[in-house]
Amino acid sequence: MIDGVAPSTVLKDLSHISSVLNHAELVWGDDIAHTKNELSHSLIGLKKARIVTKSKERDRLIAHEELQILTNHFYKGWKRVRNAIPMHLVMWLAIYTGRREGELCEMRLEDFDKENNQWKIRDIKNPDGSKGNHKNAHLEPNAFLIIEELLKPSIRNRMLELGYSNDLLLPVNVQTVSDYFRRACQLNGIEDLRVYDTRT
Repeated sequence: MIDGVAPSTVLKDLSHISSVLNHAELVWGDDIAHTKNELSHSLIGLKKARIVTKSKERDRLIAHEELQILTNHFYKGWKRVRNAIPMHLVMWLAIYTGRREGELCEMRLEDFDKENNQWKIRDIKNPDGSKGNHKNAHLEPNAFLIIEELLKPSIRNRMLELGYSNDLLLPVNVQTVSDYFRRACQLNGIEDLRVYDTRT
């Protein structure tokens, strides 16, 4: 790891640099063959030294028993603590939509197209860059049920007390969502599970 940057991130950055060099050569006619050759040789050395690597694929899936344990844990916390996040609903929204926690926490109410059963997800993660990469995501019936729960005044007003934007479906901090999930797993003896792993 280079100063806290994951090897896979470094590899992606170098890949982007390579794309820029190819563009400069093809479109602008710049003579940068030597620079491209140096980058290519550098990549070979970095890969052999394992300084840069491809990201590892995770195959961890959440078990039915774990879902029950976490749902009960989060619901009890929601009932007990006034300034809690409704994680019992957030987790199931992640399951039924297949969205990342960062995407869930950026879902804007104005992007909800109820008539066509879809929600515009903004800046979806993409190898070519997420900025402006908006997609309309189809919502299944179970996702609608969770959304309706989240929009109930008794739940929404409590979330808004946390001080985040009224324009969002989930006016909560994405890091807090991750922290809640990690802490719940630790308290319940659930190992190697992330919010990301709940996505179907």
